[in-house]
Amino acid sequence: MVNNNNNTIPIEVNKKPFETVYELKNEVPSFEEFMKSYENDGNVNYDDLNSWDFSEVKGYGPCSGWISCGDSRCYGSNACLYNERFFDLRTPCPAADCPQKQQGPTTYWYHNNSGCGSSKDKISDECRIRCPDCFNTSHMKYHKFKCPAHSAPHEIQYRSATSVSFSFAITMAINSGLPDDVYSKIMIGIKKEHERSGW
Repeated sequence: MVNNNNNTIPIEVNKKPFETVYELKNEVPSFEEFMKSYENDGNVNYDDLNSWDFSEVKGYGPCSGWISCGDSRCYGSNACLYNERFFDLRTPCPAADCPQKQQGPTTYWYHNNSGCGSSKDKISDECRIRCPDCFNTSHMKYHKFKCPAHSAPHEIQYRSATSVSFSFAITMAINSGLPDDVYSKIMIGIKKEHERSGW
């Protein structure tokens, strides 16, 4: 309601009743007391639980699934996806026009960047490569490689990979400690990226 002086005055409209809730008994029962009233209908099923469903510390940041990348720097960055796992990148040269055609020696790869090169590059089951030194992480299609077969000054030293050449290199890596399930997931990811972008 407003008076003639354009000042507002409070009025009560539809005054509603209210409820107050009180806790009648503020005691936590002992285990013995709880068991007296506990009823088990026999329908408890633990078959659906996995080993990571309980008693595990959940990760933080983008890799906040039950599987963590193991590096605290992924927090708040794009360096880790949900449940992404990283492994040492150990393959023959995956460059598409490498003279050795992915048949050369299997080797570890290092990021050639200022301040990098002391740690082995990692490959993830999401088809991404990470430098553990500078934490640069991106899809494998954005990386270029140099091996002794194309290191001469007159050659194009750093060469790109294709989905086919990287598939061959990863196939060689299956005997280099890459778990079978990771190998399979990477191969599926390479195929999807080829279908999506023609890489």
